Amino acid sequence: MNCARCQTPLEESDLRCCICAHAVLAAAGAPAHAVRARILRCRECAAAISYDAERKAPRCAFCGAVMEVEEPVDPVEQAQLILPFAVDRANATASLRGWMRSLGWFRPADLSSAATVETLEPLHWAAWIFDADARVT
Repeated sequence: MNCARCQTPLEESDLRCCICAHAVLAAAGAPAHAVRARILRCRECAAAISYDAERKAPRCAFCGAVMEVEEPVDPVEQAQLILPFAVDRANATASLRGWMRSLGWFRPADLSSAATVETLEPLHWAAWIFDADARVT
């Protein structure tokens, strides 16, 4: 039996051609009720996970465990304090050039004078503030 696309010889148990990956059509004597894979595919990254129809859930391709949607009991933490973005372009450019001058001799000579700040964007960083009392004896 040969591949319908590239005519590469196929073995009896091949599901795809080893050269062009074309799916092999079932032989005339093969049962009509052959098991077919059901695949869930991500629309963003095209990653595939198998779907177990009996359990009605996606199954991990690596370990075989059934995946379930997790609904945590704890509430999602919300920000209670946001510090304003207080750096202007002039201060950012001066800080960048000062840092570049302090890098030492192993750099281009005009690096600190040619450096420019293209954009300024705030950084959202999660942090926790703790207030505690300790008793030490």
